[in-house]
Amino acid sequence: MSEPILVSAKTGAPMIDVSLSTFQRFDAAGKIPAPIRLTDGTVRWRVFDLQEWSRLGCPNRKEFEALAAEIEADEFTEKKRPHTHHRYPRR
Repeated sequence: MSEPILVSAKTGAPMIDVSLSTFQRFDAAGKIPAPIRLTDGTVRWRVFDLQEWSRLGCPNRKEFEALAAEIEADEFTEKKRPHTHHRYPRR
């Protein structure tokens, strides 16, 4: 079975080693990445966002979103940048 890409608060809390109630408080205070609302009663977090949030030092939601936007822009620029490596050296 493959790893999930979206998790509930119940599953996300142990991923960051906190209780469910702490995870919910962190969410309400904007201390963790924003969840995705699938339906009125279904909320999930991207596993990737929780992992990146941790890797970036657990910034608050607003800072995380700004950092994520910077990283995404940098990756986009890297893909668009022409290659400077030449297959054969110039003479």
